[in-house]
Amino acid sequence: MAHIESYKLIYSAAVSKIGRLNFDIYYMEIFHNTLKNATSLSKVILDGETVVGFALLNENAAFRGTPSGLELTYLAVTPAEQGKGYGTMLLQHILTLQYPNVWLEVSGINAKAIGLYTKFGFRPWRHYGTKADPGIIMGYVPKLRVQPPRRCGRARPQTDGIDALLAE
Repeated sequence: MAHIESYKLIYSAAVSKIGRLNFDIYYMEIFHNTLKNATSLSKVILDGETVVGFALLNENAAFRGTPSGLELTYLAVTPAEQGKGYGTMLLQHILTLQYPNVWLEVSGINAKAIGLYTKFGFRPWRHYGTKADPGIIMGYVPKLRVQPPRRCGRARPQTDGIDALLAE
């Protein structure tokens, strides 16, 4: 049965291997620097005792002009285990950590990842790069909440303010 644990140094070799299997060589130096600084805030997902995926997280990151919050720096599942719900489990767990904002950067050509993030309520914040190498910064939009009725007598759905930030 799969379960999520906080990142520990003993998981670094397995996380590094999954990173090599998932990320372009261009990003490997950045990935390894991020991994060296990983804290227990980051998560791994294990199937039995085998690491099958991870999420490297950075707290209070004001990422490329975004409001501070939690940055999902890297999320990956070993290719042989993709499609089994491990990425979904990691995202569900991350969104329970109670941060006001969660940010991530994704390749604009990674339709599978964009679809997963959109399914969980992430929305584009900024597009950058070129047509050949596009990038998107996405922010988490909490599920709509219903506020108590106002003068009009009807409840209004509200977000946690990200719509105003996205409109800027």
